[in-house]
Amino acid sequence: MVVYTGSRFEERALAIGARFQALPPEADLDDRKLDTCFPVRATLPPGPAQLSFDFEHFFLGQLPAQVRAPRALLAKFPADVVLGELGFWSIPVLSLSTAPEERPTLVTLGSSLC
Repeated sequence: MVVYTGSRFEERALAIGARFQALPPEADLDDRKLDTCFPVRATLPPGPAQLSFDFEHFFLGQLPAQVRAPRALLAKFPADVVLGELGFWSIPVLSLSTAPEERPTLVTLGSSLC
């Protein structure tokens, strides 16, 4: 098993006996520190303005790097199943850009609180 996520989760992945692969540096952002990563975000009022910013810069803005790395990882470590968190949008991109017979089963898990 390989856990592919932000570097802040490395100890947790290793603690369960998994191999760890960090996101590429340009996409390895700490979600707890978005205002530090994106100073303009801190100037926006909470709510729709910050959410719109987050989608553009945190979720979608990191997508090219997040998709390149899993493809390279799958080439080195073929998998039968890839589990992804709801906010990790590279899973749907892999699904849409790779024929089912050429990729592992892709599963997205998560919940959304309103």
